[in-house]
Amino acid sequence: SASRGPASASRNGGGGGGVSGKKKRAAWDTKGKLEDITNLYNELKDEKSELDEKLAEMETEMSENSERLDVVTSENAELKGSLTTTKYELNAFTRRCEEQQFQLDEVVL
Repeated sequence: SASRGPASASRNGGGGGGVSGKKKRAAWDTKGKLEDITNLYNELKDEKSELDEKLAEMETEMSENSERLDVVTSENAELKGSLTTTKYELNAFTRRCEEQQFQLDEVVL
């Protein structure tokens, strides 16, 4: 039991096996290694939970952005149609003005 003292001290103090850059445990210290593995598992589980939350937030944001994109795309199509109509009306008005100017020029001459 006296030979187990240093391994216990390393488990509780500053030494632990391979987790977070700590010194490796002695080959016979299976309880300490199990603790290290359990601690690493818990750290990874916590990290996974955080990443799952971030993923859910990003998926929500992506969905919202997709909805906004659909709205903006629809509005853009409407504006393009309106612009085409306005250009057509402007061209027709310009032709009428040119015709009237031509008629005026004929009357004045």
